[in-house]
Amino acid sequence: MTYFGLVIFLLSTSVLHASPTRGLASLELLTVEKAVAKALQRSPTLLDRKLDQESREITYENAWKRFYLPNVSLGAAASSALSVGQMPGSATSVTGRTALDRGTPASAIAVSVGEYTLYNFGRDKDIYELAKKNYERSGQTMKETERAVRFDTIRKFFSVRTTQDLLDVAQRSVESAEAIYELVKSRVPLGKATSTDLSSAEVDLINSKNALIQAEISARQTLWDLNRAMGEPIDRTYKIHADLKAKKLRMTLEEAVAMYKENSPAIKDAKLALESAKLNLRYVEKSLLPLPTLKFSGLTFGYTFGPTQTTLNRTTSNNGNFNITAAMSISIPLIGDGGFFAQRQIRDAEISVERAELSFRNAANQTEIDVRALWGRIQDQLKTINLNERKFQEAANVFDSVLQQVQRSTVVNRLEIKDGIEQVRLAEQDLSSAILTYYDLQYILASTLGVDELPEEP
Repeated sequence: MTYFGLVIFLLSTSVLHASPTRGLASLELLTVEKAVAKALQRSPTLLDRKLDQESREITYENAWKRFYLPNVSLGAAASSALSVGQMPGSATSVTGRTALDRGTPASAIAVSVGEYTLYNFGRDKDIYELAKKNYERSGQTMKETERAVRFDTIRKFFSVRTTQDLLDVAQRSVESAEAIYELVKSRVPLGKATSTDLSSAEVDLINSKNALIQAEISARQTLWDLNRAMGEPIDRTYKIHADLKAKKLRMTLEEAVAMYKENSPAIKDAKLALESAKLNLRYVEKSLLPLPTLKFSGLTFGYTFGPTQTTLNRTTSNNGNFNITAAMSISIPLIGDGGFFAQRQIRDAEISVERAELSFRNAANQTEIDVRALWGRIQDQLKTINLNERKFQEAANVFDSVLQQVQRSTVVNRLEIKDGIEQVRLAEQDLSSAILTYYDLQYILASTLGVDELPEEP
């Protein structure tokens, strides 16, 4: 084997078998499981959603208590008064100094229970049901947010893995172009290469260096995106360990369509909007009717502590009587924002229901279109992966053939060597990108269907 043949052989071994993690032994080993665990614990998106969920829980708890429980409060007060004089002719001036306040403290404590609505023909219940539905949907969206964060982290993780591979390929391409350039340069004085060959080799080297710069930019950006998703310092680096292989989706189109109707987040949101609009219409209609309301008396129980005696205070909102009060009232709007007999107000609520019905149908139709399109793209992408695997294998065979030719002959065709290396490089890039796109589509489909994972063949 000639020296040149040995150089090309070593370069080919690097192109086909070099590890993308060389030189990273001192860095943290990051697997996809670790990345997801970090994101679920520290993702800014998920932390913000948890705070929002806590606020929604408070809103729901308040709605539940307003519907099922009366308002109960505990009050306490203390005071101390010191008289500095009396107004002549006033009632206290008649009694003289005995009516003066001496600064003796006085205090009071009381428990108050407000009036409780026993029944108002479901108006309070409609408000509570609306709050309940929003709270239940909020719990579902919390899980959907966790799923979205998990999918987003996995996609960013494999994006980093792929860009690191492509960066390694670009680096090897520069090394190959440099070797070819030095080879051609050494042959010019021997008359076995021309200045044109040398210029062409230099152009190839410059193109390889430009491609390396773009690969470095892409690798940095994907790493920053991953760190942001995990809540880590933006410039932190890792040793990535992952095996990205395409597995065939084990789901028919009919199964995917049936699944979206049951679990799709978009349909759940549209359904909630429709139910809310109907509840609001019902509440508006009830508010305009003279429906009776049943209430139970509120009460107050407490003590007042004075300088000479303690007084027990017991009363109700009906002057000490425990009453169940039935009241009925009606207010007929004649001129105002709602229009005559609140016709505009009612019509506005009806329009909200009609629009929600349209949105529900549109959401169902659009989601079905998305599911069908994603399922079809996944099948097509799997075919693309198979074609790229064949292309990579054929490119490797062509490159091996060029190497064998170099080893057998002293005459070297620079363009054949260049084309062989370039074909292997591009084939490897296309295969890695195709697999990454395949899993991107799967995660998008899983999010659309509202499931944590899609069935795959082992």
